[in-house]
Amino acid sequence: MDQFIDAYKLVVLKNYANFEGRLGRGAFWRFVLVNLVISIVLSILAQVIGVVAWLAYVLYGLALIVPGIAAGVRRLHDTNKTGWLVLIGLVPSSD
Repeated sequence: MDQFIDAYKLVVLKNYANFEGRLGRGAFWRFVLVNLVISIVLSILAQVIGVVAWLAYVLYGLALIVPGIAAGVRRLHDTNKTGWLVLIGLVPSSD
């Protein structure tokens, strides 16, 4: 369990907007898993409690935009690819 918390702290607290360097596969996926669990818990609380928990859910999602992009860029650097590939998700599909 400490590995998950350490990976989360590494990405969110220590390297909040660090787009340089590398992020290993294990640390990246632990960060994603911790975010998924927190998001699911906040989502359930938002359904049960209401507006206050929904606001916490939205604020949590907004707070993780920058570190999520930074983690994706550093993960791409670890695979010897350019970080600009993160933006490929903004390309519209032809459907």
